[in-house]
Amino acid sequence: MTPARTALTLSYIGFRPGRCVGVLRTGQPGQRRFREGQVSERVRTKGLVTSALVERAIDTNARNSPFTSSVCEEEVLSFPSPRELAVKHFDLLVNFVKMTYTSTTKHLTALLEGHEITYDLLWALFKPNTVVYTTCFGTGKPRCVKYQCGEERTTDNKVEYFHLECCYVDFDGKVFGETSIELAILKFRVTKRISSLDAFPLEYHPNKHEVKAHLVECGRKFVSLMGVHHRQYRGDAFYMRKGQPVKVPVNSRIMIDRVFFHEANPNYTRPRINESAKQDSDESWMMFGIDDRSTDQSDQVKSTGKDPAEMNDDDLILCSPTVPGFSYGNKLWGE
Repeated sequence: MTPARTALTLSYIGFRPGRCVGVLRTGQPGQRRFREGQVSERVRTKGLVTSALVERAIDTNARNSPFTSSVCEEEVLSFPSPRELAVKHFDLLVNFVKMTYTSTTKHLTALLEGHEITYDLLWALFKPNTVVYTTCFGTGKPRCVKYQCGEERTTDNKVEYFHLECCYVDFDGKVFGETSIELAILKFRVTKRISSLDAFPLEYHPNKHEVKAHLVECGRKFVSLMGVHHRQYRGDAFYMRKGQPVKVPVNSRIMIDRVFFHEANPNYTRPRINESAKQDSDESWMMFGIDDRSTDQSDQVKSTGKDPAEMNDDDLILCSPTVPGFSYGNKLWGE
């Protein structure tokens, strides 16, 4: 057949993996007859669509029939594979991000060199899987967690804060693995020292090596206390009452038994950020309270498949800073 004469017509007559076939019709058409297995044609598309090697010029339903096409100009052109095209697009995206955030990157670099940060750049301070230093909400002792994600939020009382979703290593008596924890940083208007934040990357702690060594030892002790143990204990403990941790001094024999602890306290849950709670002080609302998300599901320990005996120092510093048990002297359950 002879196609109608048009200013510019582009048609596809075949495909192969990573390649496409393009035929440009323009000007005075010439007649060519193609048969399957006979044609190896490369076509120029004048910048519209990159074309490539034609290996099949006949439809499956017309294998033995002639196929007529009009082609004016022919030229060898290369067509990038999907992988090569994806790499080029990714490079374009990276370069765009670098160019767009050039001023932000310079400002952030200058702040980090001085171990300072502004509230609007907290998102850049915390990176996924970063080890974050904070303190235990019940005892106030040092601890570390692993940062997963974060975002800016606002409470019902219009208090803005940066919300951090983190995880740490725990054992519920049956499953050894990771469980979630929420942290928050209230909005501030001036530049602050990173180490003065309620939670910050461990690398910015002024005594990070000493803190890490201490938490590694605490992690080893935590692993050694998995199971049921009878011990003499002197120190601080806490228990939850109306969503708030109540701190108590302990100097007596204790029984560490996670399974029995949860059986005796089936509704026990650690505090989570309560965005509906009233702000009684500057930061007391930030960590403590019970909200609709404080369920057994949120405190559930999920196995990571790692054996406690195979944990390295980077894993040990993420262990829970407390173990649940019963104080014989105080006659109460606590951590």
